[in-house]
Amino acid sequence: MRKIITTCIIAAFAMLQASESQKALANPQDTKRPLTERMAEVRVETKEKLNGEMSVLPSNEDQVCEVPHTEAEDQELVERAIEVCYPQMKKIPDQYYINATQLLQVEYALRVPDSMRGMTLAAACVESGFNEKAEGDHRFSKDGKTPKAIGILQMWPVYEHAYKVNRRDVVSSAKGWLTHIERQVPSVRKNCKTKTEVDTWRLAWVHGVRAPKAGGRCHENVNHWYVFLKIKSKLTGNHT
Repeated sequence: MRKIITTCIIAAFAMLQASESQKALANPQDTKRPLTERMAEVRVETKEKLNGEMSVLPSNEDQVCEVPHTEAEDQELVERAIEVCYPQMKKIPDQYYINATQLLQVEYALRVPDSMRGMTLAAACVESGFNEKAEGDHRFSKDGKTPKAIGILQMWPVYEHAYKVNRRDVVSSAKGWLTHIERQVPSVRKNCKTKTEVDTWRLAWVHGVRAPKAGGRCHENVNHWYVFLKIKSKLTGNHT
């Protein structure tokens, strides 16, 4: 326990130093500055925004603090996700990189298992192409014109009521989405008899985003999953 606490203190101190070093940067919306510089600032700002808020407990009880990671690893994961999502597009809006950076920081804050790192990036690719202004599922509304799905993860109004989500805000959306999936973990582990962390979270993902079904969905996948695997396969390093 003493070793774990020491590791957490060291990680927290490192994050504090990173935060202090980034405060001199200008507004991340200043498009004249390099994208990588603006993404670095977004990482810090998102951490500060989430600091002190209640986070989702990890499925792995031994993982009590954020696993150390580097900006280079974050940068590569974001870039590979955008590359998978837009393989043919030469000019991608900078905001999509900013949005993906925010999603990844929420995963760290909510202690998503290392093996599942990047799951929100895969979901955002499928649902909106990383567009935080996306609107969809109009056909399900009474007038056929009002969008039911809003934001980067195309969330329905039920998330606003259940998790107090602002669907047009990237960070808020990711927190609600991940919280909902994490809450499926205990029942999935029990009912689907999963043996690995990956299978547990994969099926929690399925049960979280798809409608309830008699007997559960223990033998299914979602389209997000296949994009997730593509993103992981694109990583050059052995980081998760």
